[in-house]
This record gives sequence, C-alpha cells and structure tokens, in this order.
Amino acid sequence: MAPAPRLMTVDDYFQTPETVLPEELIYGVLRTAEAPTVRHQAAVRDIGFALMTYLLENPAGELWPSPVDVVLDRRRDLVV
Repeated sequence: MAPAPRLMTVDDYFQTPETVLPEELIYGVLRTAEAPTVRHQAAVRDIGFALMTYLLENPAGELWPSPVDVVLDRRRDLVV
C-alpha cells in the first residue's frame, strides 16, 4: 500500500513558487481552484463597487480585489 501523501502546512504553502493559477490550501491539501464563472465575477464586481462606494464615504477598512491569500485557520492549514 502506498504511503499517504504528506499534508502541507500554511508555512509550506507560502514557500511554494508564485503561479498564475488560483490555488487553495484546504486542510493541508493543495488544490488548483477552478476559474470563476462570468456570473460570479459580475457579482464580485457589483459587491466590490458597492463596498468601495461605502468605504470612500465611511473609512472603516480596506477593500482588496482578488487574488489575495486569506489564512482562515492556521492550525488547520486552511488558506483560500
């Protein structure tokens, strides 16, 4: 029986070479995400426009467009 593949850590993930492909670390497993649909991207655009309009008048934070790695859970190796 083949040994189980080694799971990646968040630190391992951030040491991998940059790529133009969207990648995610899901509980230690590196996967290439599928490209978003046009419908998804239109929704992202509309939500981003609404949020940016609000933030220009109410400086309460920052808005970052994709791609940006977000560490959701360092202990469980979850980065999207």
